[in-house]
Amino acid sequence: MKKLVSVLSILAAVVAVFFFVTYVGGSEAGVALATFIPLMPRNMFSGRPSINRDINLNYGTWGAGGESLQYPIYDRMRMLNSQAVNPRTLFNTAVGGTREGSVLTFADTNIEKSESVPSSQKWILRKLTIQYIAEETRTDAEIVAILDYVRRTTFRININSKDDMLRMPLWAFFGSPQLVSAPAATINSRFPQALFTGVFSLEIPIVLQALTDWKILVEPLVASAAGLDNDFLAFVIDGERARAD
Repeated sequence: MKKLVSVLSILAAVVAVFFFVTYVGGSEAGVALATFIPLMPRNMFSGRPSINRDINLNYGTWGAGGESLQYPIYDRMRMLNSQAVNPRTLFNTAVGGTREGSVLTFADTNIEKSESVPSSQKWILRKLTIQYIAEETRTDAEIVAILDYVRRTTFRININSKDDMLRMPLWAFFGSPQLVSAPAATINSRFPQALFTGVFSLEIPIVLQALTDWKILVEPLVASAAGLDNDFLAFVIDGERARAD
């Protein structure tokens, strides 16, 4: 028994020396010393990963048996005075479908199945971005009209007609914006500026199983001004998508 303990102690000491030489004296020295002990692999102390392992070609983004992707979904609502204060519904009409008289394209949305999550998929919603997109240069009066709409409009995420999963006012995203007067001077320049954009992260993500019926409802208390027609209120929801193929 004492001999066995002595042998194990010597072996442990040798391993410790090899480890020290490898990481202090350099990996090549460790390789050289390791060659003197046939029982130890040459790459054990080399500091380099071994490539002598099975390579699974079915593993990865396009792997057999399913995949998981970061996949934002988006939809945008066209501002229309004619809609008055009626609730507006987003994320429930697929590309190519008709909503409020307009055929949706990928410029509007990337939803691929109307009213529900496609079969064999699961969506995890983690972050919501909202942006107001103006069609053209806006006057001071029209900016005031945008602010009025933002202050008096809420939205909610609804799943299977259950209690709301999230309800928020638009002003929470845009920071309660207000009109700021510039100095009395003549300015002839024009430049684009993303004035109304907000981001909200969901600390508790919303998980949508396959075939879950869901939507976002935008509910204004005042009709949008007629001068804002054809502007957009755009929603982007970032998260992951798991699918079977």
